[in-house]
Amino acid sequence: MYRILICFLFTALFQPIFSQIDSLKLVASSSKTDTGKAASYIKIARSYYNNEGLLDSSLIYYDKAAVLYKKNNLPAKLAKALNGKGLIYREKGVYKDALDNCLQALSLAEGVKDTAQITSSLNGIAIINQIQQDFDKAYEYYKKCEVIHLTTNNKYGLASTYNNMGLLFSEKKDQDRSHAYFRKALKLNEENKDERGIATACENIGLHYLNFEDSAEKALEHFYRSIAIWRGMNDVNSIAITLDYIVTAKLKQKKYTECIDTANLSLDLATRAGSIFSIKQAHEKLYLIYEEMNDVPK
Repeated sequence: MYRILICFLFTALFQPIFSQIDSLKLVASSSKTDTGKAASYIKIARSYYNNEGLLDSSLIYYDKAAVLYKKNNLPAKLAKALNGKGLIYREKGVYKDALDNCLQALSLAEGVKDTAQITSSLNGIAIINQIQQDFDKAYEYYKKCEVIHLTTNNKYGLASTYNNMGLLFSEKKDQDRSHAYFRKALKLNEENKDERGIATACENIGLHYLNFEDSAEKALEHFYRSIAIWRGMNDVNSIAITLDYIVTAKLKQKKYTECIDTANLSLDLATRAGSIFSIKQAHEKLYLIYEEMNDVPK
């Protein structure tokens, strides 16, 4: 599926991140207003997701923020929290809850004409429809996003939309259009200096080479660029996902020992991140590796 570690690196990088989260928690606890607390909760949720890939922890704080925004009747801010919950549920593979939260967010955002949250909701809904293979509906929502981003000259949003449209055409086996959209996304992300966007686009270009051009070497070149960025961010969930892609490429090269080590590392990190989907992927990869090894003539 497209995308949508060394121990000493973790030891070196964890302390600043935990300190940042601890500081945000202190700000939240000392805030005298609900809106101040909720704003800190959103930042904490994003930090858990972006910096560590800890999905359950991120979900807890998005939910805390949503409760306070709903209590204070702040629809635009509630939409932001619900879109955050939708993202985390999607990453966990809980698609019904992801869709429910995005649809609620869209209704709220349209009611107050909040363009940023409208496009965030549309994008989330499109991705879920794509996962469920309703490609026509997914394309409809992506095109709505593209129109808004072009109108508002939002290059970050446009890069994200192009990446996701690339995923859509990849699943439809339209490899030329998918590759073109991935390249457009990568170019915009490089212009924006968006490291997360660059890493995601590189993963998807790598998967293109793997699936459509049968080039494990070119795929690994892009996966290694991606995983270096995720390691720099200490994003456990994204590292686990990219390791899974690396296993797929190395399995094509029949590097079984490397595959086993990498798949086990992916499983460990996916478990830590709380990603049901990535845990399942790692187990499936380990099964495929051992099955293929048993078929190799002794």
